[in-house]
Amino acid sequence: MAFETINAHSKPSFEGQIVKFKSPHANVWLYDIAKVNPKYGYLEWWALNDPTPEQMKGAMNAT
Repeated sequence: MAFETINAHSKPSFEGQIVKFKSPHANVWLYDIAKVNPKYGYLEWWALNDPTPEQMKGAMNAT
């Protein structure tokens, strides 16, 4: 069985950036936040499983 990671397809611009995008598997919005990878030091997307109303309001649409 193959596992698929679902994250925003755009590159993060800064730490703390939040994007929203439609799930490719369901009709729901997903939210990711940009964090620094602790091992390698680059920005990557991490899923926000329970975003706050402020995070949802400030999220940019992923391109």
